[in-house]
Amino acid sequence: MKAQRRHDLQHNILGAELAKSVEFIRRRRTVIVWSAVLAAVVLLATTYAVRSAQNKERSLQATYDRLVTLGTVTPQEFLDGMKSLAESSNDRLAALATVQVGKYYAAQFSAAGGVSTDLRQRDLSDQAAAYYRRAIEKFPTERLAVAEAHLGMARLAEGAGDLATAAQEYKTVKDMADLAGMPPPQEAAEGLDRLDRIKTPVRMATTSSAPAKSD
Repeated sequence: MKAQRRHDLQHNILGAELAKSVEFIRRRRTVIVWSAVLAAVVLLATTYAVRSAQNKERSLQATYDRLVTLGTVTPQEFLDGMKSLAESSNDRLAALATVQVGKYYAAQFSAAGGVSTDLRQRDLSDQAAAYYRRAIEKFPTERLAVAEAHLGMARLAEGAGDLATAAQEYKTVKDMADLAGMPPPQEAAEGLDRLDRIKTPVRMATTSSAPAKSD
């Protein structure tokens, strides 16, 4: 009898709790429905935003790859495209594009003769340096782009005969431990070796004439 009463009591309690739950849902069904709808909307919006961001990243990468592929665009298209990418929200590509613009102006400077005393050529050199500095200052965590920018600055200084500045820029890249084993530090080491050869004069072998024999 006691077991039956205990069972009936538990059953009644369960029934009462279920009734309360049903009544709670009935009274608040509108709020519950709208909450579910809102959650679904948020989920859809988040999914859309993530996919849109991924698609944008892929599009930017495709644009960069197309621009750096030799022969696919004109020099002006290359310059305009890289300047546009340099303003993008993707820091990695923006940094690389900024360096590419610097390289473009440096190449134009070199092709024009590399004479810093000529105003037009000087402007090309200044623009190259400006974009290299921008990459270094605006994207300090994009280490590969920063290294390429320092190498660009080193080459400009080396071409201008400022060997001290060139050496400093090369050393900065050579000392980038996080890029060990990658091309930039190796190029920097080669640059420093080249500067050492320039600074050290080559000693020419001299021959002394034999003393004249006396009769």
